[in-house]
Amino acid sequence: MVRYSAGDVIVRAGGPADKFVLIVEGEAELTQEDGSPPVTLGPGRFYGEMAILRDEPRSGTLSARTDVTLMTLDRDAFRDMVAQSLGTTADFTQLVAARLKALAREPSPAA
Repeated sequence: MVRYSAGDVIVRAGGPADKFVLIVEGEAELTQEDGSPPVTLGPGRFYGEMAILRDEPRSGTLSARTDVTLMTLDRDAFRDMVAQSLGTTADFTQLVAARLKALAREPSPAA
Protein backbone atom coordinates (compact mmCIF):
# COMPACT_ATOMS: atom_id res chain seq x y z
CA MET A 1 0.00 0.00 0.00
CA VAL A 2 1.12 3.53 -0.78
CA ARG A 3 -0.13 6.65 0.98
CA TYR A 4 -0.31 10.22 -0.31
CA SER A 5 -1.34 13.39 1.51
CA ALA A 6 -4.04 15.72 0.21
CA GLY A 7 -2.62 17.81 -2.64
CA ASP A 8 0.17 15.39 -3.58
CA VAL A 9 0.56 14.55 -7.26
CA ILE A 10 0.37 10.78 -7.81
CA VAL A 11 1.03 10.73 -11.57
CA ARG A 12 1.50 13.57 -14.07
CA ALA A 13 0.05 14.03 -17.53
CA GLY A 14 2.69 13.24 -20.13
CA GLY A 15 4.60 11.02 -17.73
CA PRO A 16 5.41 7.38 -18.36
CA ALA A 17 2.76 4.70 -17.97
CA ASP A 18 4.74 2.93 -15.28
CA LYS A 19 2.06 1.92 -12.77
CA PHE A 20 -1.59 0.97 -12.37
CA VAL A 21 -3.32 2.67 -9.42
CA LEU A 22 -6.27 1.33 -7.39
CA ILE A 23 -7.78 3.64 -4.76
CA VAL A 24 -8.27 1.81 -1.46
CA GLU A 25 -9.19 4.72 0.85
CA GLY A 26 -9.72 8.43 0.32
CA GLU A 27 -10.24 10.34 -2.91
CA ALA A 28 -8.10 11.35 -5.87
CA GLU A 29 -8.83 13.92 -8.55
CA LEU A 30 -8.14 13.29 -12.23
CA THR A 31 -7.48 16.35 -14.38
CA GLN A 32 -7.28 15.76 -18.13
CA GLU A 33 -5.13 17.82 -20.48
CA ASP A 34 -8.12 18.46 -22.77
CA GLY A 35 -9.66 20.94 -20.32
CA SER A 36 -12.61 18.74 -19.36
CA PRO A 37 -13.85 19.09 -15.76
CA PRO A 38 -11.87 17.19 -13.11
CA VAL A 39 -13.23 13.82 -12.03
CA THR A 40 -13.16 12.56 -8.43
CA LEU A 41 -12.19 8.92 -7.95
CA GLY A 42 -12.97 7.13 -4.70
CA PRO A 43 -12.38 3.67 -3.24
CA GLY A 44 -12.55 0.89 -5.80
CA ARG A 45 -11.83 3.19 -8.74
CA PHE A 46 -8.62 2.83 -10.70
CA TYR A 47 -6.40 4.73 -13.11
CA GLY A 48 -3.62 3.97 -15.54
CA GLU A 49 -4.72 0.82 -17.34
CA MET A 50 -5.20 2.35 -20.79
CA ALA A 51 -1.85 4.15 -20.85
CA ILE A 52 -0.13 0.91 -19.87
CA LEU A 53 -2.02 -1.24 -22.35
CA ARG A 54 -1.58 1.25 -25.19
CA ASP A 55 2.03 2.02 -24.27
CA GLU A 56 1.32 5.76 -24.26
CA PRO A 57 2.18 8.61 -21.89
CA ARG A 58 -0.34 9.55 -19.21
CA SER A 59 -3.31 11.54 -20.52
CA GLY A 60 -4.10 13.18 -17.19
CA THR A 61 -2.74 14.18 -13.81
CA LEU A 62 -3.94 12.25 -10.77
CA SER A 63 -3.66 14.09 -7.45
CA ALA A 64 -4.69 13.20 -3.91
CA ARG A 65 -7.90 15.14 -3.15
CA THR A 66 -7.83 13.87 0.44
CA ASP A 67 -5.29 11.72 2.22
CA VAL A 68 -5.40 8.60 0.09
CA THR A 69 -4.23 4.99 0.29
CA LEU A 70 -3.47 3.25 -2.99
CA MET A 71 -2.53 -0.18 -4.19
CA THR A 72 -0.21 0.01 -7.17
CA LEU A 73 1.13 -2.48 -9.67
CA ASP A 74 4.10 -1.68 -11.84
CA ARG A 75 3.60 -1.77 -15.61
CA ASP A 76 4.98 -5.27 -16.21
CA ALA A 77 3.11 -6.86 -13.28
CA PHE A 78 -0.15 -5.29 -14.49
CA ARG A 79 0.34 -6.48 -18.08
CA ASP A 80 1.23 -9.98 -16.85
CA MET A 81 -1.88 -10.09 -14.64
CA VAL A 82 -4.12 -9.03 -17.53
CA ALA A 83 -2.54 -11.51 -19.93
CA GLN A 84 -2.92 -14.35 -17.43
CA SER A 85 -6.53 -13.47 -16.68
CA LEU A 86 -7.29 -13.61 -20.40
CA GLY A 87 -5.39 -16.86 -20.80
CA THR A 88 -3.38 -15.35 -23.64
CA THR A 89 0.10 -14.07 -24.31
CA ALA A 90 -0.85 -12.22 -27.50
CA ASP A 91 -0.10 -8.53 -27.80
CA PHE A 92 -2.82 -7.15 -25.55
CA THR A 93 -2.30 -3.61 -26.80
CA GLN A 94 -3.54 -4.61 -30.25
CA LEU A 95 -6.59 -6.31 -28.74
CA VAL A 96 -7.52 -3.23 -26.73
CA ALA A 97 -7.06 -0.96 -29.75
CA ALA A 98 -9.34 -3.19 -31.85
CA ARG A 99 -12.02 -3.19 -29.17
CA LEU A 100 -11.87 0.57 -28.78
CA LYS A 101 -12.28 1.02 -32.55
CA ALA A 102 -15.29 -1.32 -32.50
CA LEU A 103 -16.87 0.64 -29.65
CA ALA A 104 -16.33 3.91 -31.51
CA ARG A 105 -18.28 2.54 -34.48
CA GLU A 106 -21.29 1.49 -32.37
CA PRO A 107 -24.21 3.92 -32.35
CA SER A 108 -24.87 5.76 -29.09
CA PRO A 109 -27.84 4.44 -27.08
CA ALA A 110 -31.03 6.50 -27.44
CA ALA A 111 -31.68 8.89 -24.59
